[in-house]
Amino acid sequence: MKLFFAITGSLTLIVSLLFGRSAFLRGRDSDDSAGKSVAQATGTRSAAPATIPSSPSQSKAGGSRSLDESAPIEAIGKSGEKATVVLPAVVVAADRTPVRAGLAGILKKLTVAEGNAVESCQVVAELETVEIDAELERQTAAIAAAKKLVEECESQLAFAEYERGSYQDLAKDKAIGPLEVEGSKSRARSTTAKLAALRSQIVVEERRQAALQRKREKHQFLAPFAGTVTETLRYANQYVGEGDLVLWIESHDKRLKLHVPATLVASLDQLRFSWFYKGEWLDLTVHAMKPNYNPDGSRTVLLRLPHDDTLLVGQMVQVHVVSKGDVP
Repeated sequence: MKLFFAITGSLTLIVSLLFGRSAFLRGRDSDDSAGKSVAQATGTRSAAPATIPSSPSQSKAGGSRSLDESAPIEAIGKSGEKATVVLPAVVVAADRTPVRAGLAGILKKLTVAEGNAVESCQVVAELETVEIDAELERQTAAIAAAKKLVEECESQLAFAEYERGSYQDLAKDKAIGPLEVEGSKSRARSTTAKLAALRSQIVVEERRQAALQRKREKHQFLAPFAGTVTETLRYANQYVGEGDLVLWIESHDKRLKLHVPATLVASLDQLRFSWFYKGEWLDLTVHAMKPNYNPDGSRTVLLRLPHDDTLLVGQMVQVHVVSKGDVP
């Protein structure tokens, strides 16, 4: 009897264990099926992280790494065995120049507005020219009158020269005396001197006219280069003094401005700058370097950029910096 009860208890324990394992497997399968059903219903799937080449050398070799935008921009990464420093840079206009009044006067009009594109030497503003135009008109009239006097004097000189020759011939035939001959010579000399004075006067008047024309040209303010008007500071009918700022113009060409940290300033001439631009690495050359150090010991550098109207002033980019000695 005891043997019977022992065998019955063992069988009961085995059956319980088998039923428990079967229930566990059914529960796990149902969880997997539910997860797949949710995924199919929402249409989602896990996406691989976006990557960009970490440096020009890895771009050529086919290597890449994830771009972690939350990482500090000053962090140093590794490209093979070459240390690469990533620096922030900002797009700036290659040149930003003020247009100033060449002389004092009333501003007649601005021929451009903020945001307008201008060509090199295009007139962007004008001063009133009433007074100088009147002065130029008087000067032109004076030159015209002097030229008319010259024409008359040239006719008088031609007659005086003819008269002198005729008197000399008559003197040979003793038809007239020496006094008449000397009188004809004196009149010729006087007319010649008068003609020379009139011609000199014309030269002086023409110089005055040229000076007035140059002064009038200063009434027109010209764009120093092709670019865009970014700011106007004066308006029509306002008085402007000589040298007063009228407007600002930025060139169409752009540069990248960045600060090279103090730790790299000593080897600045040995640095290579690269930018991942339109799907490829672009080597950037130094356009200019500010002569003075910044308070933190860094140096400001301007890098040349390809002409691209899609680049906006103020746009931030990341420039990779590596020592030229580390470049194969």
